[in-house]
Amino acid sequence: MRTIGRALIGTVVATALAVGIGLSSLAADLPLKAFFGSYSGSGLARNEESDYFGLTVRDLDVTIKQAGKGFELSWTTVLRQGGDPKKPDVKRKSESVTFVPSSRPGIYVPAKGAGDPVEHGRTTWAHIRNQTLTVNSLSVLDDGGFELQRYDRTLTDLDMELEFLSVHEEGVARKVTGRLIKKAN
Repeated sequence: MRTIGRALIGTVVATALAVGIGLSSLAADLPLKAFFGSYSGSGLARNEESDYFGLTVRDLDVTIKQAGKGFELSWTTVLRQGGDPKKPDVKRKSESVTFVPSSRPGIYVPAKGAGDPVEHGRTTWAHIRNQTLTVNSLSVLDDGGFELQRYDRTLTDLDMELEFLSVHEEGVARKVTGRLIKKAN
């Protein structure tokens, strides 16, 4: 009787897992327009020296809006690091890219062309999976090495979560995690 009971429990657990996995794989990707809006927040940056020199705080602004059949993504990061700890150096980095649908469904490329990373130094593409808009940027360095930057912007019930990852041949160079609040559509 115990063998039958264990077999039945095993079957029920396996079926529940299979149904759960099946349902999660059926989750639809959010439409592009769900990401449209202006978001502001902050994040923490970690790198190889964070254990010794601490984390750095970053102010983050992101705007995503429709541009033809694609979208324009603009972001600004304000870094406060280096210099006097009571008055750190402030650096502001901004970038804007207009993405258009590629020939492959669900993948967007820059309107000015994705570029050959060997010839042009960098190629960029974007896609949506579930609630996450991901932008990847692959750079080929002058010495033949590479740097891959990945921005995951995930919509939650209340806000947008950001995870930025910079990877090079030796591993993860920097990781930034943050939370942004939607300010406007």
